[in-house]
Amino acid sequence: MIYINSCSRTRREPAFAEKDLYHFIHQLLKSINKKQIRRIRTEFYMMNN
Repeated sequence: MIYINSCSRTRREPAFAEKDLYHFIHQLLKSINKKQIRRIRTEFYMMNN
């Protein structure tokens, strides 16, 4: 994801890298939240049944 070939891309590269990092962290948090919600739901069902 590092662009070294052209000057214009090299100037804009850090912004792209930040966006990619933010996107990655966001997806990671979303997946973790889904797993936690699923676990909490199963525990809740087990308590009620």
